Amino acid sequence: MGSENLIDKLNAYPMWVELDPQGRSPVYEEISALSEVFLRADLKERTSITHALGRSAKHLMFEYTRDKAVEARRTGSKAAVIEGLIPVVMAGGRPDNPTGGFLLSILLRSAEASGLNARDLFEYAAQYATDDEAAAQIRGFPLLPPGMRGIARFGLRERRTPQGVTYEHAAESMMRSSWWGRLIGRRRVSREELFNPLRELERELEPEAKGRGSGPTLPAAPDVSTTRTVPREVLPQQPRAGTPVGAIDRGRRASFAFARWAGWAVALVVFWAVGGTRALLDPGATLGHRLGTCCVLFVWLTLGVFAGQCLARWTRRLRNR
Repeated sequence: MGSENLIDKLNAYPMWVELDPQGRSPVYEEISALSEVFLRADLKERTSITHALGRSAKHLMFEYTRDKAVEARRTGSKAAVIEGLIPVVMAGGRPDNPTGGFLLSILLRSAEASGLNARDLFEYAAQYATDDEAAAQIRGFPLLPPGMRGIARFGLRERRTPQGVTYEHAAESMMRSSWWGRLIGRRRVSREELFNPLRELERELEPEAKGRGSGPTLPAAPDVSTTRTVPREVLPQQPRAGTPVGAIDRGRRASFAFARWAGWAVALVVFWAVGGTRALLDPGATLGHRLGTCCVLFVWLTLGVFAGQCLARWTRRLRNR
């Protein structure tokens, strides 16, 4: 199958598509076949392939490369690292691009953790770049200081699962439910709830983007009569005028930390007031009595933290009205 047919098939997928294991296999085969065509092509054909890739195809290549990085981290496969590097180069990725740096960092981490020669692997992939500057950046990426090429710079960390080591982003860890969230009944936002609004916007803007052509134009003013209203709780909280975003994050963390400590303090005071401390320190108390008193103290502390968190959320909701 030629490169044009493969590119058309990859570009035809909807944006932010989430593939199941059965649907992922044929897509990954198409990306692998396109990578082989890219390696055999000359500079002119490689450039045309890079320019023909759309956003949907690049999104699929992102998932492909990320899976290859995880495979290389678990198996130590040199071929998996190369197979992950080629789509990055083919899509025009480079270290000074956030997405390209993200993928190159996990591939480099997988290669180094597996004891492979990362410099040779990146040198091999850099020779297929479509411009000299991108080739120089990819070639020199393993030589950067650890703080510039490490996965922590891109919000990533290694996480051990029953299937093996994987790379987890900070946003993904927030979407994963914790024992404390399950205890208080907090529901995490699912991947579908996160991407469905983006898919709807993509479908609405796609006809307009095709009609505008390639020239840069300003977006048209929205039609008030057809604009959909979005509930306030769905919209992200906007910073108040003159307030830095970092200050808002620090203030939110500080308020919840204060609420947590205040809840613990109130729970300890109540525990002491009802005689829990005397029962715990009573020399004549049995072991079972002491364990029961510790369980009561744990329940009081949990209830105190829960009440403090609820109070902090309620007060912040009142302030944001």
